[in-house]
Amino acid sequence: MRRSAPVRRTARSPLLPGAHPVFGLSELAILLLVVIVVLGVKRLPGLVRSAGRASRVLRSEARATGDAPLTDPADPKLIRARPGDWTRERDEPAA
Repeated sequence: MRRSAPVRRTARSPLLPGAHPVFGLSELAILLLVVIVVLGVKRLPGLVRSAGRASRVLRSEARATGDAPLTDPADPKLIRARPGDWTRERDEPAA
């Protein structure tokens, strides 16, 4: 009896079932080259530095927000109309 060849599995994208990854190593290298050409070698370190700072700030804010306990908002005031008060419908334009 003849055995079939083993099935070779490829990397699949978690976003699209059955699809291959969108970016490979060669595409990322070309993208990096285009970014260097467009921005220039002199501005690239400053851009990467500011992106790193923004990432750290975002991470620290996410941690701070995640650690904060959820509280009920302050008691909202209940406004009641008294006899003789003027009211208008929402669809009416303000005078």
